[in-house]
Amino acid sequence: MHEYSKQESFYSDLEHEPHKNLHETEDYMKSLLTRVKEGSHGGESLYWSIIDIKEDKLIGSMGFVGIKRKQLSACTTIGLSPDYRTKGRAIEAIVSLVNYGFKDLGFHRIWAITHITANSVVKMHEMLGFQKEGIFRDYYYKHGKFTNAVYLACLDKEYSCYKALNALKFLRIIKN
Repeated sequence: MHEYSKQESFYSDLEHEPHKNLHETEDYMKSLLTRVKEGSHGGESLYWSIIDIKEDKLIGSMGFVGIKRKQLSACTTIGLSPDYRTKGRAIEAIVSLVNYGFKDLGFHRIWAITHITANSVVKMHEMLGFQKEGIFRDYYYKHGKFTNAVYLACLDKEYSCYKALNALKFLRIIKN
């Protein structure tokens, strides 16, 4: 995790700064465990590691935050090493995450918030059936300035992992 957590490009759409040392990465990992134990974003949290099986390497993390069991809803969260972002790993991860949320955890609604400039993140969610529901003005603050966020959501009846998997197949065909 430290390998990608120290890269400036990893944080291009995040409010945080790159980790300066291994200690900061360890603290972040501890914070994830605390979130699982105590919750975050107004609800429960669940996190998983994203492993590249061929390289046997940790390349990111993903999860749900703000889980509200009564409303059957949660927010996606994903962080992926910049070295793997153009290799289809993000789509594989988000398909796995959202499918698990709808099919295994029984969520009715899954939502996401991201920077308005994070076009690839927005498109990735839209491939799964997410729709833009609004703009949060001046939601993020970094380097002395505010930026807007896009709010997306998908209901279980709108979700289609098949669309996303077909898009992933198409991307792999183009690259080969």
